[in-house]
Amino acid sequence: MTPTEIVEAAQNNLNAVSDTLWSQTEILNILYATELQLARKTRCIESTSTQTSTSGTADYSKPTYAQDVLRVTYNGTKLQKITQEQFDQLNPTGLAQSGTPVYYTFFNDTMTLYPTPDTSALVIKTWSYNEPVKAGATDTLSTPSRYHDVLVNGVTYGMCPKDLGHPLTTFWRDKWFTGMAEVEWHVKIRRRADGFTRVSREEDALTTN
Repeated sequence: MTPTEIVEAAQNNLNAVSDTLWSQTEILNILYATELQLARKTRCIESTSTQTSTSGTADYSKPTYAQDVLRVTYNGTKLQKITQEQFDQLNPTGLAQSGTPVYYTFFNDTMTLYPTPDTSALVIKTWSYNEPVKAGATDTLSTPSRYHDVLVNGVTYGMCPKDLGHPLTTFWRDKWFTGMAEVEWHVKIRRRADGFTRVSREEDALTTN
């Protein structure tokens, strides 16, 4: 669905297609807030992005709109995420150590690689759960289309408070929160792919050794 179609569907739910109580811009803002809430709750927006290394540069910006970073690779090799405390333990003198990065850490949306890359133009690839990009009336929504029906419920509920005393406020609130829970469940199911729920044993881990 396009943003306009979601706006129209929400208006239909409240029998407010020709109502002037809400402007389209106002409802699009409600849609954006709804997408933000759904993304925080369910991590339903997945994305990958790439940037290139610069020799002697350890700090790189977290990808735009990345909410939570799941995985980082350097020249195709997975990096291990560490805490700031672990970074300090590796680098007690504060002097840059050059080489092929093995670790990465985040602070204030800045990704720091360790050791500092000693080669330029190698690919740093990031897998992330993203927040949505605010969409105009005819733009493509960040939220996957399989969850657009839930967005309609959220926008409908978001419109209710302005219509003080609307008798369906509780109904649409419940549909919105139920819908978010269903999306959260579905996202978890999809990430299991064709596997079954099981506890992974360390001895079953894949290795190149």
